[in-house]
Amino acid sequence: MNLKDFSKKIGVNSSTISRALNNYPDISQKTKDTIIKLAKKFDYKPNKSAQFIGSIKTSTNFKILIADKISESSYKVFKSNNISFDKKFNLTEGQLVDIISNYDGVVVRSSTKITKKIIEKSKRLKVIARAGVGVDNVDVKTATSKGVIVMNSPQSTSRTTAEHAISLIFSLARKIPFAHLSTINKKWEKELFKGIELKSKTVGLIGCGNIGSEVAKIARSLQMNVMVYDPYLSLERIESLDAEKSSLDEVLKFSDFVSLHLPIMNSTKNIIDSKKIKLMKKNIIDSKKIKLMKKTSYLINAARGGLINEDDLYIALSKKNIAGAALDVFENEPLINSRLHSLDNIILTPHLGASTAEAQDAASIQISNQISEFLKNGSIINSVNMSSISGSEKKLLGPYLDLTYKLGSFAGQLTENAIKAITIEYEGTASMVNQDLLTRNIIHNLLGSFIDNVNSINAIEIAKSRNIKISTLQNDQPSEYNTLIRVTLTTDRRSRSVAGSIFGGQSRIVEIKGIKIDAELGNFNVYLTNKDKVGVINNVTQILTKNKINIATFNLGRVSPQGEAIALIQTDQICDEPILNYLRKIKNVNQVKSIVI
Repeated sequence: MNLKDFSKKIGVNSSTISRALNNYPDISQKTKDTIIKLAKKFDYKPNKSAQFIGSIKTSTNFKILIADKISESSYKVFKSNNISFDKKFNLTEGQLVDIISNYDGVVVRSSTKITKKIIEKSKRLKVIARAGVGVDNVDVKTATSKGVIVMNSPQSTSRTTAEHAISLIFSLARKIPFAHLSTINKKWEKELFKGIELKSKTVGLIGCGNIGSEVAKIARSLQMNVMVYDPYLSLERIESLDAEKSSLDEVLKFSDFVSLHLPIMNSTKNIIDSKKIKLMKKNIIDSKKIKLMKKTSYLINAARGGLINEDDLYIALSKKNIAGAALDVFENEPLINSRLHSLDNIILTPHLGASTAEAQDAASIQISNQISEFLKNGSIINSVNMSSISGSEKKLLGPYLDLTYKLGSFAGQLTENAIKAITIEYEGTASMVNQDLLTRNIIHNLLGSFIDNVNSINAIEIAKSRNIKISTLQNDQPSEYNTLIRVTLTTDRRSRSVAGSIFGGQSRIVEIKGIKIDAELGNFNVYLTNKDKVGVINNVTQILTKNKINIATFNLGRVSPQGEAIALIQTDQICDEPILNYLRKIKNVNQVKSIVI
């Protein structure tokens, strides 16, 4: 077999095969091992000409733009790696557009915005690095489409942000900012600023990832009670924090302090509105009771702006429905003109969560090391838009990466309960490729359906931190399919699986909950379970037609006639919640979910 035939046989270009078999440094060891294994399987032996195909040249003259102030220690990292840099702060979008093509990378904090216009203008930009966690100031979608890596340094600021949340709780409890303002105005109003102890009080955490967990630990050290609402965190993980697993309503009703630690996503935007505020502890007591006791609660947000409906919060604070609030983040920053400024029972800080010398230094050093490793060695660490993979390996594993992305995202969006275990089965040719990368891709996209700052690098560690057991099984003998990957989720309530295969280089869903189906996932999909009864499909199509939803594909599966059935419908438009509710009301329909890929 010659190189051309072998390349066609395994779907990998000749240059990649040659570089892998000749141990070129730009090919990962996993890819080399896979191609060597396939070469033995198909009895391919490279000839002399093939050994010289695909020689590479590695650029060593890298230059980056530091657009926001970072630690001085970072400059030493760049210098030690022979990476040149320019420090140019407070640049406008127009100024960045004019100079961005001079740089291979750009470093920002939260001030400078890297927009679509800037990214599209660049001719050599390879990496955008955020020294910190949030990447709201970077157009990640455009960067991805342009092949630019976006990376952050999420581990560097968890403790600092948690401490800021706790400091806001202290400030509310002891009314420190208000007492300070009164005292510098030459007043002495001790009785007016009588506070409360934190000992034995209850703090309710909405979301309990890295930062929320740190808040829980500090709160317990203060002898506070901790309630946690995080539907995706197992009971064991919450109990390991010496906290109580609770519903959202329970946290709001029974907490003295409610602290938010959530990402901003469609499912969490305005999670605190007027309806939820009404559930928080307040004076819902008649006049006689009010004379005997006074119950108060406070709301704290040091996570993301947009989690709280600020208009609803203003009304609640104005009417004293809750005692007070402390916000470090806002839907629109900087906070210039807001009704919140007029309130006397709110503390406002200008997004200081990660603003400590230690955190800033750690974030700067971490991100400078990541950039250096990427530019010099191609290592991708803490990327928010790409898995850890070289360009040549991506070509080899492209169809598998697409399939695992869709399986993980599909499984994650179906999940409504805390995950205890994830089992991934690889059958046929899927058992011969880079399973570590594929497993990370599945976990990344599965957890990414409900957790932010997850990527292929940290997905496994995040799963472990949530006490999620991950298992992989391999069977190199194909069964019904030449290649198959099955993902099974075990929650507190049930186990549920979804499996996929590859046909003609395209990903297909071939099994859901053990029920056979053959479906392609598009951008917008509706997943529906029902009893196999006459009229269900007709009613579904009528509702979608009535709401001007065009059906691209309609795929069905069932256990048996009159038994459990499933449908996976690909649509040209997204189905919003009102449409989904119409579908849920159809007789014999059990579950309806929107799946967006």
